[in-house]
Amino acid sequence: MNRFCWTFVSAALVAAPLMQAQDAPVVKAKSWEVGGYGGFTRGEGKTSGLFGANFGYAFTKALFPYAEFNYFPNMSRRLNVDPALFNSNGYQTSVTEVNTGLHYRFAPRPGSKFVPYLIGGVGFLHYPSGSTTVGVKRPGAADLQNPATVDSTTGASINGGAGLRIYVNERFGFRTEVKMYKPFVEAGRLSGSSSGTVGLDKAFTRVAFGIFWQSN
Repeated sequence: MNRFCWTFVSAALVAAPLMQAQDAPVVKAKSWEVGGYGGFTRGEGKTSGLFGANFGYAFTKALFPYAEFNYFPNMSRRLNVDPALFNSNGYQTSVTEVNTGLHYRFAPRPGSKFVPYLIGGVGFLHYPSGSTTVGVKRPGAADLQNPATVDSTTGASINGGAGLRIYVNERFGFRTEVKMYKPFVEAGRLSGSSSGTVGLDKAFTRVAFGIFWQSN
């Protein structure tokens, strides 16, 4: 994760001289954009990575509907088990997500390369099936690690936040954004010798850094 952040910062520093020599960004209607990004999420007290791609089309200069796909390779979720009987450090799983929504783009100031925007969207999160272990408490002895199976679950989510496009020239640039996700997902069922559920409904934050390319 640190390597990715340093790569992004280095690329931005290399691009800075070019940005001074190029025309101002073109924020216009009836143009489309594709992009890719990486970053990290923060939820359940832990940090994990993410990768994604997006596509958008500007209906007007300000209104920019988009669709995106995200992959979270190692997201942390909590296990809801009886604390009098079990110990658990949580459950980590890959998560895929698709969402669509709207960017509201603010007009750049004269001579500026920066275009800020607000975000609002809706989508679906998919948690695959998997396996984990739960510690069964034993007085005077180490916990007995019992295997448990987690069922797959899919549910809706909403998200909102803000971002910034940094133009290198009229068509290419860098993008960074911060979004908060609120899942509306029923808790996944935890089966096996340690019954319970996997909490999937806690909000989490997504921070992304990437590049974009827009049409004329």
